[in-house]
Amino acid sequence: GVRSPASIGLQLALLLMLRVRRGPWVLSCGNGLLPGQLADAPAWLRRAVRALYRGVGFAIAKNRPILDAFEELGLGDRSRVVGTFLEPARTEPAAPLPAEVERFLAAHPKSVVTAGFRFEPLYHVDLVVRAVAALRAAPPPGTSAEQMGLVILGSQAEDPDGKPALDAALRETSSDAHVLILRDVEFALDVTARAAVFVRATDVDGDANTVKEAMLVGVPVIATDLPGRPPGLHLIPRPALETLEGSRNGYSEITRTPPAATSHSSSSAARVPSSRNAARAACA
Repeated sequence: GVRSPASIGLQLALLLMLRVRRGPWVLSCGNGLLPGQLADAPAWLRRAVRALYRGVGFAIAKNRPILDAFEELGLGDRSRVVGTFLEPARTEPAAPLPAEVERFLAAHPKSVVTAGFRFEPLYHVDLVVRAVAALRAAPPPGTSAEQMGLVILGSQAEDPDGKPALDAALRETSSDAHVLILRDVEFALDVTARAAVFVRATDVDGDANTVKEAMLVGVPVIATDLPGRPPGLHLIPRPALETLEGSRNGYSEITRTPPAATSHSSSSAARVPSSRNAARAACA
């Protein structure tokens, strides 16, 4: 982040190296945290960061808030939004899944998949655990509770706040037998391809690779309504995360909103209210 001395030092070294080459260079940024980092940084640090990027020939932002951050850095006339959305295309697994994973997916053919680096709070994996447990208690028509599971794609490292919250959700919902946690695996895309739905419940985001990967293999995606989301997702409003924290019927609530009518709008006016439950349709 821009507040890190080590990061600023690295950027300065990179800038000096590029200036030695005496050629224009392109900056591409998908870091959804950049706008907030700039807003929180003191004025002197924002001026220093602006100086670092004077040599940028062109800047590519993955969404509008990042573009606004580029404008603050003095790159307004040299930047634009370029999304990196992928067309759905089924892919064959590179190799058979490990036996434990295959058994879990075979036993839970209507599984939900979510992901959270270090299980950090911003991914709300604990909320997804509670939501899936609630959905298991009242499964969609044509789906039994036994068929529904949850796969969490995580990492070996653990956030000191996020992981205890996840453990509490697992304990309080008695979900251990129906939740599989995978850490730093190479077959994450193959697991996602077997899902009934992928959930991205972040309250900040950049150019989310996991969302694009789920779309790539044709899996329906439920995601928070943030700028820069690709078209075709079932979007949920960000405030719902606060009001649904810890709710056992959260899954039904956060999937009540139908797919967005436009690809980039985060306004509720772009959606038509509906009682249709997107996740239940995906799982049915």
